[in-house]
Amino acid sequence: MGSIHSRLKNYSRADALLDTALLFFKEINFNEGVLQTLFERYRNCIRSGDYQRALEYFSQYNKVNEAINDIDKSKNIDNLLIKYEVEKNEKEKILLEFRLESERQNNIILAQRNTLAQFQIQEIRNQQQLVNQYSRIQSDSILFLYERNQIQGQLVAQERALRISENMLYEKRVQNRNNSILFLFLLGISGFATSFMFNRSRKRKLQQNIKEVEEKALRAQLKPHFVFNALASIQKYVRENPALAESYLTKFAHFTQEVLVNSERKRIPLADEIAMLEKYIELHSLRLGKAIPFDFHPPSNLDPEEVMVPPAILQPLAENAINHNFAQKSGHPRLAMQCLLQGSLLTCTLEDFCEGEAKHIEIQQSRDPNRKSFGLQIVKERLELWSKGKKAKWSLDLIEQPGGMRVQMGIPQ
Repeated sequence: MGSIHSRLKNYSRADALLDTALLFFKEINFNEGVLQTLFERYRNCIRSGDYQRALEYFSQYNKVNEAINDIDKSKNIDNLLIKYEVEKNEKEKILLEFRLESERQNNIILAQRNTLAQFQIQEIRNQQQLVNQYSRIQSDSILFLYERNQIQGQLVAQERALRISENMLYEKRVQNRNNSILFLFLLGISGFATSFMFNRSRKRKLQQNIKEVEEKALRAQLKPHFVFNALASIQKYVRENPALAESYLTKFAHFTQEVLVNSERKRIPLADEIAMLEKYIELHSLRLGKAIPFDFHPPSNLDPEEVMVPPAILQPLAENAINHNFAQKSGHPRLAMQCLLQGSLLTCTLEDFCEGEAKHIEIQQSRDPNRKSFGLQIVKERLELWSKGKKAKWSLDLIEQPGGMRVQMGIPQ
């Protein structure tokens, strides 16, 4: 009420009420009320302009406030001491329980250690017994191994002696067989040379060999006119130069045998195909009487032993260049082969060069529409069969260039 009269500027009535309230709060020892009443008296004096009394009430307010703070601090200290004593008693109780539990656990551990010690003692006794038994078994085993090693040593010695005997017998057989082969080979060469040079009947045998070679060439599906031209050359050399005829026949027989072997295979390494092509070109060189250089240098990223191609797939291309370019000209011929592997496609480019007018199959076709290139047609059919089931597509392109022709063939891998 005093605060309300003070706000209404009824200061005398407010002071009377506040003094009554102050006495009442002091009697009941209600410090908070005393503190609040003194503060209201201080504010009322300020509003009424009585600053001297305001200062007195403010001083009394500070004293009461300090007294209240001291009482609160004392209560807080007492509370902290009581809390400390309670927590101390609880910790001592917990520590006592922990010590009792530790002693109980120690007793359990001691009992377990005693049990473990007894078990270890028994285990040591058992191990000692096992060691004694193992020692007896080891002694028996050493004796057994010694006897077994002696027996094995005897068997090894006998086996070594038997192998030495077998090796000596095998070497003797090999030597006898080699001697027999060498003797038969020398005898055959001697007889062939003697009959070839001095006996007309041996010439008939040579003609028979030519027929056999012709049959092998036909089975290998060689070009008939190449076979006949080669055999005609051999017959010519038989009459004019028997030594050259024998060399030509030997190379032709080896080439035919290689074609027969490769014809049984579905695919061969590019290196074997190039080697067979070189022999084929060499035979034509002997037949034409002039050297046909052949250049082939594979790139570093191409391994001819790993890349596979159809057997004798390059032969018709070389034959096309030799028969329709080199054979018709007196200049110096040259063949060059390049191979490039890009992904799953092998591109082989064969270029032929010779001075003079080129007369290739494709050019002759343009002059004579009724003429068909059976060799190139067979190559296309083989590439078509080879490409089945492969991602890349085959290709065969003939490009005319000065002095010859360039043939590009794409072989899927």
